[in-house]
Amino acid sequence: MLGMNTRQDSELLPRRLVQLLCALAAAAGAKLGYDFGIQIGGTPVGVLTAANTALFGWLMVSAMASLAQRWSRKRRPPQG
Repeated sequence: MLGMNTRQDSELLPRRLVQLLCALAAAAGAKLGYDFGIQIGGTPVGVLTAANTALFGWLMVSAMASLAQRWSRKRRPPQG
């Protein structure tokens, strides 16, 4: 899981950068989801789709960051 590792200096993406990207994806998802929900069903649907797309955006960015970190660890030559 992303954020569990305490070795910040050796990570591909620093934890704060990943958190910022997740928050930006959630904000963009919430805005676009709300606009879409308003068009198809009014305010209640807009709020629901905003929450869903914000969560989805957060999860996608977090998953991609985890994959990038795992990929960078595999490509790093062994130390010792």
